[in-house]
Amino acid sequence: MYGMAEGRGREVKAKRGTAKSLRTLIQSERYGDIHCGIKFTAGNIGYSDGIYTFPYFCAFLLKEYLRRADLDGNKKIGEE
Repeated sequence: MYGMAEGRGREVKAKRGTAKSLRTLIQSERYGDIHCGIKFTAGNIGYSDGIYTFPYFCAFLLKEYLRRADLDGNKKIGEE
């Protein structure tokens, strides 16, 4: 899992896959530069509580997604 901080990833590990530590970083005032995170899973694509979830097989697309996405919510992928 990665917390996004000014365009750079910070690795956060969890044992059960619930992303508790990543949610804590996103909600913490101490880490105000982290607004959302990315988690890879054996499941489907999703978004909840500031965490984008992608299947493992989509990992190769991460760099392109980050290039196109505005993770602060100002614009959506595909908008210019």
